[in-house]
Amino acid sequence: MVDEDEIFSLDLKNFRKEQQELTNTRTRDALIESNVSDEDLTDLVNFHALDRICNDLEISREEFYDFITEKKTATIAAHAIRIEESRRGTKAEQFLFNEIDKITSKYGINIVSLGPAELRPTKDGKLMDKQEFQDSGKNKDTDCLKSVDGRITGAIDGYIFAKIVHGFEGGTGGHQDNVFRESSEFAEWIKDFGEPDKIYVLLVDTDLHDLFKAIHDKYSSDNLWIVDHVDLQRKLIESVS
Repeated sequence: MVDEDEIFSLDLKNFRKEQQELTNTRTRDALIESNVSDEDLTDLVNFHALDRICNDLEISREEFYDFITEKKTATIAAHAIRIEESRRGTKAEQFLFNEIDKITSKYGINIVSLGPAELRPTKDGKLMDKQEFQDSGKNKDTDCLKSVDGRITGAIDGYIFAKIVHGFEGGTGGHQDNVFRESSEFAEWIKDFGEPDKIYVLLVDTDLHDLFKAIHDKYSSDNLWIVDHVDLQRKLIESVS
């Protein structure tokens, strides 16, 4: 049974805003903790901003941390020293994979974000890493599909192809066609070349609901999951529970 309170959910239509609010909250909560250290704040705090404040107050970082003892003060401090997500430049896919991994790793399932050319499916059924692709002489535009976005390891072995598209609800035309084409190409590749003992995930997170339904109804199977980021977590956890 999946604990729904544990599932990570994000409004991807407002990705940057949601991402920043999450960082603000985590920074605030970390600052309230006793014995907080620089290491605890590495992914949350702009230490240059923190040091400027410490210099103005003529205190050390440790003294600053000790000063934060309650929620209101921590909230103010978090807004002053947080990392600005707009500058971090994390892609939505990478952010999602990192957050999902925090949930699923508790169940022995690891989610890893892959680079844009780290793993490529070829039209003749191979899955090539960078070196294999370079040695093959193949052309990425004519001989390959879009590269794989994520890897699933641990209790489950598999791959993730992600299409995150928001803000086009009610729209028509080329953009929808492109999403459907790339998703269909990946799904057809799995039907033809996928290994039965692996899980393949087509992560379609979109407000194009008719498009999602069309892809899901046509291609979904036991080892090809067509899901959004919330249902992906549910299915991964259920598969090992």
